[in-house]
Amino acid sequence: MHAYYPNAKCVGRPGPIGNDGWYSMGQVYAYIYGEFGVKVDLMFIKGKFVIAEAGVAAMLRGQFPNPVYIQGYVGMYYKILGGLVKGNMRLKVKIGEECELENINSAVGVPMISDITPKDGGDDVSVFAAPQAVFNYAANEDFTVQLDEGNKTFKLRLKSFTVTSEGRQLEGELEWNDTNDAVTFKPAETLPSEKEVKVVVEVSFDQKIGGSYQTVIQNGKPAVEKLEATFKTDKAPDHIPLENIAYMYPVLEQQSFYPEEYDKGYVKMKTPQNYLFDSGYEMRAEFVAKNTGQGIRTNLSYDRGKATVFYDIPDMDLNNPYELNLMAFPPGADIQTEIVVVETDAFTDEEEAGDTNWYNVDSNSQAKETVNTTGSAIVSNKKAANVTISNGSPKSILMYGFKTSSHATFKDKVRDLDVIDNLTNFIYADVHSLSIKVSNYEYLSKMEILGNKYTGEAPLIYAQAILDDDYYKKQIYSLLYEKYPLDGNIRVNRDENLLGLPPIRSFYIGNEYLDHIDSNASSPWVQNRIPFVYNLPYQYKSDMIYLRNVIVNRYNSSGGDQAKYDSFKYLIQSSFPPLPLGSFKAQLIYRTPGNMYQKGYEIKYRND
Repeated sequence: MHAYYPNAKCVGRPGPIGNDGWYSMGQVYAYIYGEFGVKVDLMFIKGKFVIAEAGVAAMLRGQFPNPVYIQGYVGMYYKILGGLVKGNMRLKVKIGEECELENINSAVGVPMISDITPKDGGDDVSVFAAPQAVFNYAANEDFTVQLDEGNKTFKLRLKSFTVTSEGRQLEGELEWNDTNDAVTFKPAETLPSEKEVKVVVEVSFDQKIGGSYQTVIQNGKPAVEKLEATFKTDKAPDHIPLENIAYMYPVLEQQSFYPEEYDKGYVKMKTPQNYLFDSGYEMRAEFVAKNTGQGIRTNLSYDRGKATVFYDIPDMDLNNPYELNLMAFPPGADIQTEIVVVETDAFTDEEEAGDTNWYNVDSNSQAKETVNTTGSAIVSNKKAANVTISNGSPKSILMYGFKTSSHATFKDKVRDLDVIDNLTNFIYADVHSLSIKVSNYEYLSKMEILGNKYTGEAPLIYAQAILDDDYYKKQIYSLLYEKYPLDGNIRVNRDENLLGLPPIRSFYIGNEYLDHIDSNASSPWVQNRIPFVYNLPYQYKSDMIYLRNVIVNRYNSSGGDQAKYDSFKYLIQSSFPPLPLGSFKAQLIYRTPGNMYQKGYEIKYRND
């Protein structure tokens, strides 16, 4: 067995073992060369006789590398002098330096806790770090270890996983990976800023004896392996870093934001930064139109349970770039709702910079800082419309840009589509897909149809069929889905949640659209195509072929049930019905990240 022993060492021997902590123990297949002989002392024959001078393959037990230790026995049978002297011998072999390991669990003989991150002694660890423990074996599953007394079967159990700072246990949840050999502590909020944090992980063991499990006992107590790591965090940021955003709306750099589609904006954090909202600051969301400098501030709230900042979406100009700023104002500040950003000369080469007071969120103070320099600068001063701006200087906790659509709602965009052609795409002789060609329009961006890291990796727009056409109702439904699952348990060989059952979301995005959207967005493949291709006939046929094959294999083999086979002849003996001429309805569904809101708008595909 090759395992990682990061903290183990040999008793009485300085320094770490193995190769960077990796050390092997178990059976060793060795090739030993030497001369073997026997001393004969008979009345008529005396002397030393060589039995063999050869290499012998032997199976031994060992540990290696650094140090190397091999032990075991080599057995041989000999016969000399024409059979006058014969017998067998068993040689004990020891090579190298035996290592008695310490700092590992001696009950099982191998370390169970492979590693903890962040590493012990780490400095400037991010407050967004999620402590993790990795195990050499999956938890709650059998594993077999080869010990001196033979093979034994154990089951590892996580006894405790605690994260503390200054004597206080931090709240959080444990999240296991798919293979159950790593567990992550997901803190309820960020780790404390510039503090020492201690992680302690303990595991216990059950041994399988007969058909049952018994807790492994050592020195009268349950055997426990324990590993600790202590590290120091860096300073918590006074803003929301982009890397801590799970999803947001409007989306960062979104190029077609529909301001009247949904009246709420929000930012969902991966790790809650509750401290940003616990100091009594007045919070606002500030939307400023870059073309006009006109801005408006709306109410902002924070939901601790959801780690989400919510704010109202104001009335906005269409087809206009905006800057969104989430701002913290000092308590008692005079916060104006409407503002105007005016660019003014701050100073020139001939002038000296004056005093600037900046509000510091960390110290809850507004300190004066004088900067003397020469040069020139333009300052964008935010002024209230027709009122005097307050003296309190706000602090930004998140700022980013996006652009509004030329349509107030996604409904308006779908309604304004001008269809100029309906395209039928050949797949097989009896299977076709459908596309829509339109006049130039504000095309759907890559982020909208594929999603990105700020949408939670989910697209904002997807297509879904409306199955009220005669093709589905009179031919496909009775053939495939009316009695589904067939025979009680025969199901399709795909994820039913992904495409649906029936496959109402069986649309694909045209390759030409994807090929051109980044490199040549002005291409007709982008400007004049709805990216979603109606592909339900292909999935209908795929489902039919699979279901039919399962039925035939189940009931037409030797010993099959003929009556059952006959009951499915409608499927077995039917050919696939091709898509007829006509109209097929679908919806383009707009949803905001995190599925906070979604609504569909009808479009029609035609096979003509």
